[in-house]
Amino acid sequence: MQFENFPERDKFVVGNARFPNPLDPRTAAAQGYTLVQPEKAGTSGNPREVFYGIYFPPALMKAYLAWYKGVAFTTAGEGETFPNFSYPVRVCIFFAAPGDDASIETLGLRFFFKTVADTFFVVVPNYEDRGTGGTHPKNAGVTTDIIKKLIKIAEAVRFRDTKADIKFLFDFTITSCTAYSAGFGGMVQSINNSLIDFQHLERLVFYDCLYRADGPALPAGEKPPVLSTAENNSGPDELDKSHGSSAFNTRRAINRVKAVASKMQTIAYCMSTGGSPKYLQGNKGYTVEVDKLIDLRASDDQRNCLFALSLTRVLHMAKDEGLVTAAEIPNSLKDIYKTTIPARGQIASLSSQMKTSRTGFTPTTNLLDWGKNNKALIQKAQGIFGTASDLVGKKNLFYDGYPSLSNPGGMLHIAQIFEFAWEEFI
Repeated sequence: MQFENFPERDKFVVGNARFPNPLDPRTAAAQGYTLVQPEKAGTSGNPREVFYGIYFPPALMKAYLAWYKGVAFTTAGEGETFPNFSYPVRVCIFFAAPGDDASIETLGLRFFFKTVADTFFVVVPNYEDRGTGGTHPKNAGVTTDIIKKLIKIAEAVRFRDTKADIKFLFDFTITSCTAYSAGFGGMVQSINNSLIDFQHLERLVFYDCLYRADGPALPAGEKPPVLSTAENNSGPDELDKSHGSSAFNTRRAINRVKAVASKMQTIAYCMSTGGSPKYLQGNKGYTVEVDKLIDLRASDDQRNCLFALSLTRVLHMAKDEGLVTAAEIPNSLKDIYKTTIPARGQIASLSSQMKTSRTGFTPTTNLLDWGKNNKALIQKAQGIFGTASDLVGKKNLFYDGYPSLSNPGGMLHIAQIFEFAWEEFI
């Protein structure tokens, strides 16, 4: 989040560096590899280079120093406990929203990840444009080599004030790929073009970006993938009237990974029509079938609860940092705040998610149960969800001008990852 002194913002840096986009055919030619599925260019002049980010959690730094010295890792006196460090380190690739190399900060995710002692987080900001006719690729990808360079950069920054004899962590395993918003294309096509080593992947996670990925076209001579019964629907969906020439690139990517990592799990958080469209005829399900579906579109109650929870939390956190005034916060949200809303990481998206995650958080309630206990207050607040979401956008608390009065659902698009990333991200 773009709050300079937010409670979850620690003093540890997020490193970043600019590299040529590996999904750009010109980059591939210059670096001696071939894209098996090159894509047409977008219309908005997307840059040939990508500004990547990497987050080196403080727990990982402490764990690595202790491991390297051959000393048992303890945190006596610090009031913190971390899991045992394992080597090689794990890498989670986050294919993020447009232009946001600092998504770990922007979306307030450091709060969930700073005590993770075995994982680097690599951020790949993607592009919003989906048109054709321009000069640059629509999606931003990443390679295993770029990840290695980012880890080296992060280590250099992390340990610059440390006198210990540090060995660079070149050994790593890519264990999870997550995509948010426009990031789905970069994730899917990095896999389909074999830019990353995905044989050890444990999960692919889609945060409200569950699309077929109709383009780019199939590689020459390749047959379309075999679809599941749920996916086999020739009719229109909520975004596209037809998809007869679809390459079904998301299904292709899933199949490619499962061919070498059979236990890999696909997970999707579905929150909006624009992010997770459904078919309009036949089975009327989502356009891609996944192993675990966190369906937050299932009822108006879920949407209203998430509006109330996230708006109350965000605006009061902003007030504490002087970014909004108390007078600007609707009274109905102040009433909800007085009930002491659960801390982040203490409220699960669904009852089925009531379990401890790899990030170490254990929920005490879930979204709908919290809503039932605060039903009257949430109903009272429903009339201001639009104006309160607009306030979040006007104050640029996450992104410039987003969400807005004309698109209050953008708040839910943010909230599903802001509130629930701790569950399945790694």
